[in-house]
Amino acid sequence: MKIYSSLSLLVMFTLACDDNTNGALSTDATTVNDAILSDARLGMDSSVRDADASPSADATSNADVQSSLDDAMVSVDGGLPDASLSAEPNYQTMSHWLCHPEKLDGPCREVLDQTEVSADGSLTVIPFERAEEPEYDCFYVYPTCSLDPAANADMLPGDSEKFVAKMQAARLTSQCRVFAPVYRQITISGLFSNPADADPVMAFNDVAAAFETYMTEHNNGRGFVLIGHSQGAAVLRELLRQQFDNSPDRRAQLIAAYLIGMSIDVPPDSQIGGTYQNIPVCTGRDENHCLVSFATYRATEPPVDVSPFGVAADPNNRAVCTNPAALGGGVTPLRAIFPRDIPGEFGTFIRGNTSAFADDERQSEITTPFFSVPGLATGECVTRDNFDYLEVTVNADPADPRADDVGGDLILPGWGLHMVDVSLLSEDIAQLITEQAAAYLAR
Repeated sequence: MKIYSSLSLLVMFTLACDDNTNGALSTDATTVNDAILSDARLGMDSSVRDADASPSADATSNADVQSSLDDAMVSVDGGLPDASLSAEPNYQTMSHWLCHPEKLDGPCREVLDQTEVSADGSLTVIPFERAEEPEYDCFYVYPTCSLDPAANADMLPGDSEKFVAKMQAARLTSQCRVFAPVYRQITISGLFSNPADADPVMAFNDVAAAFETYMTEHNNGRGFVLIGHSQGAAVLRELLRQQFDNSPDRRAQLIAAYLIGMSIDVPPDSQIGGTYQNIPVCTGRDENHCLVSFATYRATEPPVDVSPFGVAADPNNRAVCTNPAALGGGVTPLRAIFPRDIPGEFGTFIRGNTSAFADDERQSEITTPFFSVPGLATGECVTRDNFDYLEVTVNADPADPRADDVGGDLILPGWGLHMVDVSLLSEDIAQLITEQAAAYLAR
């Protein structure tokens, strides 16, 4: 049986965004579109990229995904929203934030309790507690998940954006104020059906405007964490390049940056250089002004030539892999958290079981929105050929009542466990942020 991630399964077309210029986003729209939209397809072989190619198994999978996308888009909210209602972002209004300390609804205000499923099948409910007066902030940017039909999303967040933010960011409210802007990201349709119309500069400019609003109106000198996955990480990578790498003042407030599910370059045997000249890789749990980055693959299914993650843009460099559970390296248990329920529109993308148990009927025993299965997966950063990635091993025990696998594998070849990058290390990420923030506040 497989457990599928808390991530929306719609992140299968997220941005890898690694070209030979070490750049993703810039103010040059032509360069941006060429770099991102071509690299976003690195997981597809030529038969999928070329519309005139003869059919193949991969092309068939691609067609299956398009069919699933069509079904999901029709099912959302009974129809399509009127984009004219919110053509431009206005980060003065709470409706353009998924999460904000002043926003009284949304994914960060929902019930976030979890149930721990032990090896003997016993259940322990762990109540979630929000921090009353957190001393630092988390600025989060979500991955590709919009089901809007246009190439770029509108400013009306749908169930998909809310679901993913709840899975990836909402539980961080136990330790920090979470700011998560809505932005006109490149949609799944924009990456899959009409890439010529997609505008990554728009996506970046929206997030940059939201961050500026945060800094000028809400920061007040506080330390903060930047965290994003896939397209969200690509946007934050460029924000760091433009606003942090050459600004000591900005870096001084950066507790750490988490750029997950995309590649950051460093020279071999070095923790700085490559993508950034002044932002090093985090190597200690009490270090600040540094970055964490990783991409996950199964131990049984390592990256292949077409894999877009865990590989440096510059062949003379290596991709960063930092395991939040063990920055110093080595095999360690991963503290994953999964959702009890998957919203209906995502069901068309799911392959396999979503239960915590080998017996699906026992899933109804879980009454909280999240569950965990301690000890099921372990991970270690490894180097294999040209790839540096977080290798995940599943420690199945057919004799116990729990599920014997984790899910998250993408239909497209070589994309690994991209959908579960964050979910597989949810509690490990939160714990490392807690320790880094404590070190920052103690200085």
